[in-house]
Amino acid sequence: MKKIFSFLIALILMCLALTAVCTADTPRSTSYPTATWNIATAGTYSFSGRTENETLYTNYRFTGCDSYTITMTNNNDEDQKVILRRASDGKKIDTFTVSAGETDYVYSFDTSYVWYIEFYVNSIIPKGCNFSGTVASAD
Repeated sequence: MKKIFSFLIALILMCLALTAVCTADTPRSTSYPTATWNIATAGTYSFSGRTENETLYTNYRFTGCDSYTITMTNNNDEDQKVILRRASDGKKIDTFTVSAGETDYVYSFDTSYVWYIEFYVNSIIPKGCNFSGTVASAD
């Protein structure tokens, strides 16, 4: 009986985790990206995502340019912290914040690293996130 109860609790928790992950139409994930998107050859990358309590990442790492522009809309009523990380070791390249309700926020930066985007959600006091945007070449 104890094993069945433990199994049911584990199953319920897994279902809750899967439904809390995201409700978005385009690539984003709760895991670090492993696939690479070459902006120079594949073109502009579009993203959107929403979660209540988990940090999200783009499904791709980005490469192909020396200069990038991220255009983002924050559809939430809370500011959204965005962290750019190196794919090789997860080290932070830069951080910026998109204000609550702000549309068409543009952030440009230069890097020679392969990198990805982390949409940070505070796990202690989760306020969620709801965003959309693009990554494009600024070269």
